[in-house]
Amino acid sequence: MIRGFYRAGLLPITPRGPFHAMSQPTLPMSSKLTDPKRPDVEWHISHEPSDKEWDGFVARDRESQCEQTSMWGEARAAFRWKAWRVIVRKEGRILGGAQCFEFKAKSIIKVGYICRGPVIEAGVEPEWIWDAILWAVRQRGILYVALSFPYWGDEILPSFLNRGGLPRPPQMPPAVWTQATSVIDLAPDEDALAEKVRKTTRKHIRRAERAGLTVVEGSSEDLERFNSLMLSLCRRRGVSPNVPGDTFVALLWSKLAPAGCCKLLLSKLNGETISSMLLITMGAWVRAWRIGWSGQEEKSFPNDLLYWESVLWAKRHGFRHFDMGGIDRRDADELAAGRPPEGSFHCSITFFKLGFGGNILRMPGEYCYFPNPALRFLFRTVGCRLLENQAVMRALLGLYSRLFPRSGG
Repeated sequence: MIRGFYRAGLLPITPRGPFHAMSQPTLPMSSKLTDPKRPDVEWHISHEPSDKEWDGFVARDRESQCEQTSMWGEARAAFRWKAWRVIVRKEGRILGGAQCFEFKAKSIIKVGYICRGPVIEAGVEPEWIWDAILWAVRQRGILYVALSFPYWGDEILPSFLNRGGLPRPPQMPPAVWTQATSVIDLAPDEDALAEKVRKTTRKHIRRAERAGLTVVEGSSEDLERFNSLMLSLCRRRGVSPNVPGDTFVALLWSKLAPAGCCKLLLSKLNGETISSMLLITMGAWVRAWRIGWSGQEEKSFPNDLLYWESVLWAKRHGFRHFDMGGIDRRDADELAAGRPPEGSFHCSITFFKLGFGGNILRMPGEYCYFPNPALRFLFRTVGCRLLENQAVMRALLGLYSRLFPRSGG
């Protein structure tokens, strides 16, 4: 059977057998290479902790996904996920690339995660960038890389699949909740934005104002309170906070705030902070990244006011898009298929966020890549069936959680 795999070209021919390439890079380690198909294009792997040129390129992208910046990479590095970037240039100009988070378990197994990448300049063929990314993954000796595509990743998906990329079953780590979101176009004036808000949501906002709630900007001194409110909200929802560790928020703030890429807003009543929201700001975008709430003043609707004032803050500071930060994919699919918006929702968060008048945006899904052809073949043929077995799945997830730290964010 193994010989048949060799003849079919499914296994690499190596001096130590077909699976030697699983833990070894297939090319000599190098940080730079000329594109074999395009002599005027250069690929470069950057290990620099801070890369302002790349961050500027990400900020100019139509999505401006902060998870692709070196600033985000510096924050994640403290939690054992090393960030590196593969950058594609032509005559010195950046055409595209991706930041990959890499973790090495037991000094043997390397896995990678590309979050909301790659980033590609308008007009550049996706193939140019994918060739470089997959080369870099092989260079780094990575066994398995997971990809959460950019919002408009459908446009670059076919060329990835043509190069051996695979859909990632929901059982495969990492778990990614944000499969759809609601985005508010901030181009209209404030009155027009208010007209798009659901009538009951506008009523809640007015009630919060009459109750004396106000929204103010916070500072680094308020991060401890934000963390406690976030934990409080998660406990009431019965979930764990989707952040890598207790100190991640403060570390992320230390990297993003000096560049003007985050803002903390607080809803207050009689001087006490009732709820708070951390906004990620980059390029034309503001994203409601995380929210915390004590559970107090529920009938005064502090979070309706907090979200609305966050939208107005983004509008008044010249941003073009406000990302509400994730809605349930089942609701998004059904609403896109024509389900009446007044119908029942799978998740109350979806109903709440859509009340602010945004447009539903569905992500292209989760994908993965195995650089080793043998593993790729095995995953295609038997991997998905194995993942349907509950006992196998529990064993794999237990092993993954022991070997690798949380990769979210």
